[in-house]
Amino acid sequence: MEINPDSKVADGISTLVVFIVLNVVYLLCCLPVVTIGAASTALLDVMHRFANEERGHLLRGFFEALRRDWKPATLVYLMLGVPIAILLFATTFWFEFGGLSALVGVVTGAGAVYAIAALVWACAQVARFEAPAVQTVKNALFFPMAHPLLTFGVLIVLALAPAFTIAFHPALFLYLTVGAAFSAFVVVRLTNRAFAAH
Repeated sequence: MEINPDSKVADGISTLVVFIVLNVVYLLCCLPVVTIGAASTALLDVMHRFANEERGHLLRGFFEALRRDWKPATLVYLMLGVPIAILLFATTFWFEFGGLSALVGVVTGAGAVYAIAALVWACAQVARFEAPAVQTVKNALFFPMAHPLLTFGVLIVLALAPAFTIAFHPALFLYLTVGAAFSAFVVVRLTNRAFAAH
């Protein structure tokens, strides 16, 4: 059986292979925790181009976006990541005491979830627009209020992969191969709806 390299099947297989490599490269770029913002922004950038059928080399595009946006993406990540870490620590701290203290934990936990949503919006903005980091963070803090349904969708997408992996251990293989890239693709589709309205 001969395979036509110009066929849709061959094109689909090559795209899948590139997605797998992109997914692995993204996860490796996230290992130094400080690079998560830049790597996530670069992934959202190439997924935005892919969603808009702007055909290009996904891997090359990822590294170009990583090089171009590392500074604003890292600034935004630190500006929101530090409060997220503090809120998560406070949530754990207050839940340790139980009782009424757990109510404070619920509040700080809700704050952490809101800040995580804002961080995703911020990374999506850096991937799409050029703006100072402070302005990007200000905008990102308002997006969850302005677009609650889209934000809820983004949070569900981000929560599903780890939840599914914990509940069904073989799913870890799927996440390591295509999960992050697919999640980024869905996040781009959701955030693009909000950006189109502004």
